Amino acid sequence: MSSYSSIKRQEIHKNRNKNFHLKKYFETQNLAAQNDELQAHLRNEENLRFLINERSIKISQEAEELKVSKEKLDEHTRRLQGTVEELGRKNYYLGQEGRVLRGRVRDYEGRNRFLEGFALMVFMLGQLIVGLYLLGLFDGNNVCVTIF
Repeated sequence: MSSYSSIKRQEIHKNRNKNFHLKKYFETQNLAAQNDELQAHLRNEENLRFLINERSIKISQEAEELKVSKEKLDEHTRRLQGTVEELGRKNYYLGQEGRVLRGRVRDYEGRNRFLEGFALMVFMLGQLIVGLYLLGLFDGNNVCVTIF
């Protein structure tokens, strides 16, 4: 039995040794995988920092451009305000001229309405004469024939 138990002990020791080495191998593989994940995460963070810094620079440049644009707009606004004040003074005089012109336009519109009415009456009279001619109520000398 001693040789059997010795063989059994050797086998047990061999299996334990094998299990120990397998366990170390898998732990090493697990640590390597974790290391790869951490390296990838670190690269992603570095890339993200780079992108953030790049975007921050662009935003700073855009902010500077906007500041310059605002200053230009402020200057333009001051000039426009001066123009508005000048136009306000001119508008007063134009208002007075406008009142005179509105009076003349009203007179013109009244005359125009009268002429439109007159033209309509002439047109209607012409249509009446054409209608009477077509009905045969004119003789050869263009004299209206009385029906009654």
